[in-house]
Amino acid sequence: MGQRLFRHVLWTAQDLDSGASITSGAIDCRLADPEYLMLKVTAAGGTASVKVEVAISNDGSTFNSFTSQEAIDSATATTYASLNPEEYHSLLVPGAPWIKLRLTDVASLTTVVDADLWMRES
Repeated sequence: MGQRLFRHVLWTAQDLDSGASITSGAIDCRLADPEYLMLKVTAAGGTASVKVEVAISNDGSTFNSFTSQEAIDSATATTYASLNPEEYHSLLVPGAPWIKLRLTDVASLTTVVDADLWMRES
């Protein structure tokens, strides 16, 4: 039997203020491995860009600092500049028993975020 891939909805049409951050709740990865983050960010006043970070934990309550891990993406508009930076993009997400994801606006714009974490049962 194949392993099931399922969607964990993080944010749907979530406003992200200029320079602000949003953080997911604790995501349990003990029975399912994170595969990729489907992310779309848009802004009315220019090209949206966010920094995508991860924090990890062994127990689901004590997480390391987001700055203790390499950013998943430091500026999505730069990474996808030759493409359409405001379309959906797939970003690989590292695994740990528990993770949290944080998005920070780096374009000084009010941004709208849609993000789903796709996970595969272990």
